[in-house]
Amino acid sequence: MASQTFSVLSGQLDWTAWKDSVRDHLSEIDHYAWDIIDGVAAYPQPMIEIPIVEEIAAQIAANNNISVTELTNEHAMSCYNNLTTNITPNQANYATMLGAWRRANNLGLQAIRASVTDIPLGIIMGMNSSRLAFLQLEEVYGKLRPDYEKVRAMYYDWSQMRFDDHEDPAVFVHCFREALAHIRCQPYFVHPSSEWLVLNTAIKDSRIGWEFLETLRMDNHGAEGWMSLVYEEFLEHAVDHQHQAPYEEYEEYDSEEDSRGSSEPNVFSDEPAAADSSLITK
Repeated sequence: MASQTFSVLSGQLDWTAWKDSVRDHLSEIDHYAWDIIDGVAAYPQPMIEIPIVEEIAAQIAANNNISVTELTNEHAMSCYNNLTTNITPNQANYATMLGAWRRANNLGLQAIRASVTDIPLGIIMGMNSSRLAFLQLEEVYGKLRPDYEKVRAMYYDWSQMRFDDHEDPAVFVHCFREALAHIRCQPYFVHPSSEWLVLNTAIKDSRIGWEFLETLRMDNHGAEGWMSLVYEEFLEHAVDHQHQAPYEEYEEYDSEEDSRGSSEPNVFSDEPAAADSSLITK
């Protein structure tokens, strides 16, 4: 299970997005896995099948050669003692339920472990219950700090930044990284993978950004300082393409002119120029 399937949990700022992404993904694969994490589905208990009362009464009466209406409390207590010592769980159904629970629980644990950074992963290390792991992370990262709304607004504004082909790419990158720096100064840790996703969204709708994403090689993805290299490559790509754009437009214009031909008369031609109809008078 790849970690890029989910939002990455590295701090309080990521909690809501991370929780929603894990829930949505698990709901598509196996909703039972999310129900376990969410506390809706409990650990399965053995199913005990108890005979119907009418059937028990008829059996007691037959064993004692009496009618059902003649049964006494002594008959009932004797039957009860016999049931408590001989009733056994439905082992086949219980094994099926337990197997399904274990598979869903493991799936939930995999989803959680694959989508958190080293520090939260260390918090839940050794846990074998997806529900308990989720509750532990919620205790650490799900409790809102007093300044959460302020930081959330800053994060939202940062995530809504968009690059336009006609703006200065250096100015955009500066403003983008400056907005991120303000968030990290709160302090809230924004994982580089989350930073990359926000940048991807910010530039993908522009022609320059789309072409950059199509050609970008992510060989150094995850390495220390890899996002700085991404910014550098984006600036180089954007500057090159912005400089090329005017020449491409002129070339297109020239080709259109050649296809139409010149409307100016050729003064060096031996052929007489066509008469201008506007000069003809009746």
